[in-house]
Amino acid sequence: MRTFLPGWRVELPTDFIEVTGFDPLPLRVQINRFIFSEQPRGYVREAHLKLNDIVVARDSRGRGLGTRMVAAVCQYADVQGLAVWLAVRGEGPDEEANTRRLIAWYQRFGFSELTKVDQKRYGIYEMLPALVRHAERHDGW
Repeated sequence: MRTFLPGWRVELPTDFIEVTGFDPLPLRVQINRFIFSEQPRGYVREAHLKLNDIVVARDSRGRGLGTRMVAAVCQYADVQGLAVWLAVRGEGPDEEANTRRLIAWYQRFGFSELTKVDQKRYGIYEMLPALVRHAERHDGW
């Protein structure tokens, strides 16, 4: 796990930048939090990745930065051949509507609702809505 700057909530696998080409450091003003971790086999039944948190600064939203971050997470997961999961909770006065909007946004990247099989495979027992995306295989990887 690589932590970039003290106090800045960005933690990524050590080879994330090398694998994806996405370096969050130049974007430190626009990214409030980006926490993505590996869950090795042994700790859980099957190794996987977890997107713990992603928060783009309010004045930087709507410009595609979140899309670039999630696309890099998906690319990393595909290269590693691992599933990635996340819990979803919207913010603001209409938390429920924002949660639904976020779920639809993540589904654009291939995330789907967690099944009972997924819960057992990855040891996920989450009270919030949770989504999973299984790795896609590409020729040459």
